[in-house]
Amino acid sequence: MDIPSRVMIPLVTPFDRDFNIDVNAFNQHVERLYKAGIRYFFPSSSTGELDRLDIEEVALLVNLINDSLDDVHIYPGIFSQGVLDAISKIDYIEECCEVDGFIVPTPSYFKYDFESLYMFYSDILSSTDKQILIYVIPSNTGVLPDPRLYQRLSESYENLVGVKITYNDITYLERVLSLMGRSNPGFRVYVGSDLLSLPNLILGGYGVIPGLGNVIPRLYIEMVSSYVEGRLEEAVKLYRRLAIASHVFDIPYMFPAIVKYALEVLELGVRRYVRPPMQEVIEKYRSDVLSILRAYGEFF
Repeated sequence: MDIPSRVMIPLVTPFDRDFNIDVNAFNQHVERLYKAGIRYFFPSSSTGELDRLDIEEVALLVNLINDSLDDVHIYPGIFSQGVLDAISKIDYIEECCEVDGFIVPTPSYFKYDFESLYMFYSDILSSTDKQILIYVIPSNTGVLPDPRLYQRLSESYENLVGVKITYNDITYLERVLSLMGRSNPGFRVYVGSDLLSLPNLILGGYGVIPGLGNVIPRLYIEMVSSYVEGRLEEAVKLYRRLAIASHVFDIPYMFPAIVKYALEVLELGVRRYVRPPMQEVIEKYRSDVLSILRAYGEFF
């Protein structure tokens, strides 16, 4: 059972006070995750503020992981509003980095229809031999693809290996799983939502790509392992603990800022700095974070 591939971490991008990438903090962060059992990494993620990273910075993050860790799998995010830009960024990473694949969010700003999204991903998939995961996060992009998009693309492109769905609607998730389970059983469905993490596995999904995994990676590993190995009671117990931990997102800030603030408050090596216009969490919420997450030290 390939447990490591079922928990991929969408990495935070540590910055210093001047908003430059904090290389030392990043190295320490990925090393801590590695020691916890993480082998699949997603740099340039939403949690990592991908919309405010240039492609040279994405390459830096990828190379830092490869330089410091062995036996890892890296899927950088490719943030783009158009096909040519996305392909150019993929080409750049392939030329200077070793990666397993790419995670590509749906284009946003305009509300593209089915055929436009099909063309966008079809052109990207045909431009590379690397694995591609589609990234669906309608709260940020305003785009929620028809599940038939994944089916049609996977019928034509073997390198489309899965989708990450960050959308708190179990009905949509079940539609995707039901459709892809019939047409392409090897298609990997990951979720970003903590509350859908175990339901996704129960319904036949593959794994989880959780922002809070930057803080408590062992909780996700143990929950997924328990379920896959048939220890359902233990999986449910851990899922309930995860549901409580996710209350940290009730703090009224954007989730990347909350994850970074939690890492700072828990003294896990990352500072709270986020690139503008995102705002960093202010000190008044320290006690809220500690009251929720301090009890999870065994999962850091």
